[in-house]
Parts: sequence; C-alpha cells; structure tokens
Amino acid sequence: MTKNPFHVIRYPNTPNQEWLIAALTHQGWSYVRLAQAGAALAVAEEARGLSIRANNLATLAESLNLLGSIQYFLLGEYKVADGYFEEACTLYQQIGYRAGEATVMMNQAESANTQGDYRRAEAKIQDALSIIREAGDRMKELSMLINLSEAQVRLEDHGPAVANLTLVTAQAPPDWTYAPSAYQVLAEAYLGLDKVGQALAAVQAAASGEQEGKDPYSLAQSWRVLGLIAARLGEPVARQPASDRTYTAADCFARSLQLFTDIDNKREQATVLWAWAGYEMAQGNTAAGNAMWQEAQDIFNRLNLPLLIARMEQSLRGDFD
Repeated sequence: MTKNPFHVIRYPNTPNQEWLIAALTHQGWSYVRLAQAGAALAVAEEARGLSIRANNLATLAESLNLLGSIQYFLLGEYKVADGYFEEACTLYQQIGYRAGEATVMMNQAESANTQGDYRRAEAKIQDALSIIREAGDRMKELSMLINLSEAQVRLEDHGPAVANLTLVTAQAPPDWTYAPSAYQVLAEAYLGLDKVGQALAAVQAAASGEQEGKDPYSLAQSWRVLGLIAARLGEPVARQPASDRTYTAADCFARSLQLFTDIDNKREQATVLWAWAGYEMAQGNTAAGNAMWQEAQDIFNRLNLPLLIARMEQSLRGDFD
C-alpha cells in the first residue's frame, strides 16, 4: 500500500473538532479542482470518520457530498456516488437544512449530466434552484444556472442557455471561480445558434480568466470548445483576443486530450475524441476519424455510459431529441 503523502495533523483530544472537519472538507474540494482523486478521498474519508465519532450530522452530510462528487467527477463511479448523495440528502432532510439538500441535488444533477441523462439533470437542477431562490443565495443561484445551461445545451435548447448565461456573466464578479465555466458553456450555446463570432469571444473570455495548473479540467474544456469553433470556422483561431498565435482545430483537440489524459479523466477524453473524430471525418480523413470514433465509443463502453453511446449514434443520424 502506498503511503498517503497528503498527511493531515490530527488533534484527538480537541473537544470540538468541527473546525478541523470543515478544514478537511475544504481541502478535499481543493483537491477535486486539482483532479487529485487520491488526496481528495483521503481527507474526505477522514472528515467522515471524525463526523461519525462526533455524531455531527451536518458535517457528515458535507463529507458524504464531497465523497459522492469525487466518485462521479474524478473516478466515474456513478452508482457509488449516488449512494453517497442519497445518504447526504437524507441527513440534510433530518436536520432541516434545505440549502445543503439543494447543493447535493445539484451534484446529483451533474452526475446525471456526465452520464448523458440530460433530462434528469435538468429536472434536478430546477428543483435545486427553487430551494436556493427561496433562500435568496444569489451567487449559488448563478452557479446553478451554469449547470442548467449546460444541460440545456446538450438538449439542443440553446436560446434559453444563452439567456441564462448572459445573465450570469453580467452579474458575477470578473474574478469569480466559475466565470470560465460560464463562458465555456455560453460559447457552446452560441455555436448551437450558429453565432460563431460570439462563441469565439466567449471562449476567449473563458481563457482570460483561467490560470495554468489551477483548474486543469476547466482549462481542458476551454481547449475542446476552442477546437469546435476552429472546426466550424475552418481556420485557425486565437486563444486570446489580442494574440497573434493561432491554433487549428486539431491543435486544440490535441491539447484538450492531453490535459484530460494528464488528470486521468477518461470520460472527457472520450468526449474530445468524439468531437475530434467528427472534425477529421469532415476533412475527409476517414480512417483517422473512424479510429478516434471507435476509441471514444470503447471508452464509453468501459465506463458503462450507454446514454452517451446512444448519443454518438444519434449524432451520426442528426436526430437528437
């Protein structure tokens, strides 16, 4: 067994360890953003253990929500994640903390979204939004609107997605953690409306708010979206609006694929390969495109994601519902 390099100092004689549990949970979310699954699991499990020993239902629910997020987002273990989320929701209901329940529902929606179950994702987000709006938490509402818009984009409902994200980007502070994600989804929504210039401006805005190494997942996503835009334009594009350096669609897809490979996110690797395959086929590179397509489908098969495999087949026929 490999020794855990992310050692956390323990204070077993401290009467109230709630502050320590909160610190561990916060640390776990930081590791999730850095795509460090092992480190995230270590601190999340410690937070759960301390919460059980302290009989603290609130912090236990928080640690279970974190564990569920690690399982679906970093490890692709969707059934395991659902178990953690259901347990967390039950605990939040027991203590009457509806905002916490809404947060878990949001993560359930994102798990559904990553599996290609966009209708369930949309319904869960709407339920979570109603709770958060009632609570008056504006910033959390804005973050949930990003997730709702992503589901809408996948469902080809681009107009409402643009409206939601235009509101989000107008009201959120420029240094907001989720601003790059909002612009990325906005770019895809604009692409769905065939507004390629607006799509490029949006993904460039996302790139302006990103920092190398801070959020590799978000960075990889922006490269994927930039590749979609370059493919649609049929010419290289700049990642920054004032930059002379441009990238072909293949350059962008290759960079995105490398970043997702570095963090071992196989689902997103398949998503990039799927997009890249379509581009290569459109260029007449049938052999290369077919190979990428098959590799993407094989990954989805190994991850047991039948809904995404079905969408791959639908995309060939152009009959999304």
